[in-house]
Amino acid sequence: EGEEAELWELDWGQLWDDLKEIGWSRDTPKDLEPDRFVRPGVDRKSRGGWLRGKHYFCDADEVRAFLRSRGIDGDELTGDIEEDGPPPADAPPPPPPPPP
Repeated sequence: EGEEAELWELDWGQLWDDLKEIGWSRDTPKDLEPDRFVRPGVDRKSRGGWLRGKHYFCDADEVRAFLRSRGIDGDELTGDIEEDGPPPADAPPPPPPPPP
């Protein structure tokens, strides 16, 4: 019996279906910008203040990288904007505070 695949390892069709079930959405801008894959909990009225890589992602690779970096499993962690999520395992330690 093999291990269950991580969420970000699923093929895009299955992954996107799973993400929609936990609140992710797709936003299609009116201009020539690409579609945006939007995290759950993002205020849709504040679209002008959205940041790529924080509030939305423009392609499957960006979505997968985010899911993997946060350890999002679709159960305990969904990628909701309110989640801090665990830090990436390979993240450098925070810099020391400046001297007083």
